[in-house]
Amino acid sequence: MGINDLLSRLPGGSEYNYSFFELGWRGKTVHIDAAGALFECAAAFASDFISGNHTPALVVWARKLVYLRSICGWNMVVYMDGRTNPAKQFEDERRTQRRLEAVERNDLRGQIKNTPEYYAEAMEVCKFLNIDVRVAHDEADPQVSYVSIKGLCIPVTIDSDLLAYGVPKICIFKLFEKEVFRIIDLTRDDVEEGEYKLFDLYKAHGAITFQLYAGCLGCDFTAVRSGIKGIGYEKFIEAAAAVDGQLPAATLAASLWRSFPQILEKNSFDNLTGVEAHLQEVVDVYAQGKVYDSEANIRDINDKLISPASPQTKQHMSGTVNCRTGEPHPQPFREKLLSLQRNCNQLIATTAADVSNIEGIRLPASRESPVNCNVTELRNFIACRGGKVGGTKNELVKTVKANQFDLHSNGNKFDTKTRGLIALAFRCHEQGLFEEEYANIARVSPELPPDLIYRSYAHVGMSLQQKSIADSLKRMFMANEVTCHALALLPEERRAIIFTKCIASMKADEKREKTADNQTKKDEYTQLIELLYEDTDRETSRHDLGVFVKVGRTYCTKCVAGQGDCRHKIGACHTSTPYLCLVQLGKDI
Repeated sequence: MGINDLLSRLPGGSEYNYSFFELGWRGKTVHIDAAGALFECAAAFASDFISGNHTPALVVWARKLVYLRSICGWNMVVYMDGRTNPAKQFEDERRTQRRLEAVERNDLRGQIKNTPEYYAEAMEVCKFLNIDVRVAHDEADPQVSYVSIKGLCIPVTIDSDLLAYGVPKICIFKLFEKEVFRIIDLTRDDVEEGEYKLFDLYKAHGAITFQLYAGCLGCDFTAVRSGIKGIGYEKFIEAAAAVDGQLPAATLAASLWRSFPQILEKNSFDNLTGVEAHLQEVVDVYAQGKVYDSEANIRDINDKLISPASPQTKQHMSGTVNCRTGEPHPQPFREKLLSLQRNCNQLIATTAADVSNIEGIRLPASRESPVNCNVTELRNFIACRGGKVGGTKNELVKTVKANQFDLHSNGNKFDTKTRGLIALAFRCHEQGLFEEEYANIARVSPELPPDLIYRSYAHVGMSLQQKSIADSLKRMFMANEVTCHALALLPEERRAIIFTKCIASMKADEKREKTADNQTKKDEYTQLIELLYEDTDRETSRHDLGVFVKVGRTYCTKCVAGQGDCRHKIGACHTSTPYLCLVQLGKDI
């Protein structure tokens, strides 16, 4: 996508970053071109997506949005592609051909295409989270460029075309979910002249440098993806440097014709006029892109009014009609969108697991007593409660018997703090204080500040490539499968108890064990965490639900007998992030 061989020729083009959080954009407006991100979400579940099941892709999309807003603190404005850009006819044909070839070789990822229905569903997720989302007039590239230039914001995109549209600084990702990206900053003043020759030309002539470069080396708007075959980076620099004064299409074409006539003739250019027309056509695409302003008036990218807003443009920009055609959605699909609206919470809170599927929650019903269980069943039962799983079968049976009916037993040898926490959680359970429904938790939960998570966090993992807190939290947040989650509030004591059971994101269970789909079985672990909160008021905090201020006692089955100040404790906090109070979802209460 974008312009061939461009990024590596610019400052920052060879420097990859791996954490959106560490950009420090909390509180800043971030415009996101969603096309590349949504394609990545779909490609991760290519088989489901191609069969018409978009839910797995939407789950990843929803959780990433929650992470970017609640943890990274971005004020996002998301843009979906609109009508097909006629200037992109050749690239559309190339992509269609690639998808047909992918079908022949059974390449599922190669068959993925962002559809109007997928865009509409992704928009519903944004609306549920109260994230501003809009449809562009044509492609999202010029639209995001337009709003970023006017608002002096840094857009997030997969497409280098934004530089040719005139955006001076972009965050261009290679992998959205894994946060592999580069920052291209054309305002830098620490680059010595001659270090990046294309950058020098940009400083002298502006964005038309990249537009002409796209015409020579190829982009989505050239009839041939390689542009003018034989005119690469070095020859472009040579021809452009030979131009005196301004650098319009005519002068660059003349310079190319003087220096490389044989190459141009091999590309079927019979004369100078043909070269100039080719370059000018690409320049015009970038200079005349159509966009919506905030009122749905149609403008060009230079803010010149093309036509005033109408009911049709407002409907199209808001996403209430088909983003490609502008026609109303068929009734069956409208009903599907309504169903999605009612169930969006399930995309960010997977709490519907059958309790019988939680490993070790109880002994098998077919066993009359612990004596009849095998060693694996005994160990699972003990591990689920944080006990030590070593020893003979007779020793394991004794441990199970000691803990089978009495959660307050010393058989697990918990320390006093941990036993007290378990006793408190058991009392909350007996009194019916635990709430498991997402919608109910969101309405009563105190605010969970991201800073509390980071202040309390202990480093997870020993991988040399995963040293930052942000990376570890992100991995837990995106990879953990929540099988159970509940919260109990104790208003008189200004504390809450969170119970959560997750599937580990990293460590496998026993290598020999496989899931039904032949994947390595993952560890499961239960956590209890005590959070203390303070009162808030609507005048200063917009709500009176309270705000969590401190992590108290913790219990984790991944630790030896659940003892100590567990380093996994903040995993429970982070798992709680989707269960935000309505204020954190951006909703009025």
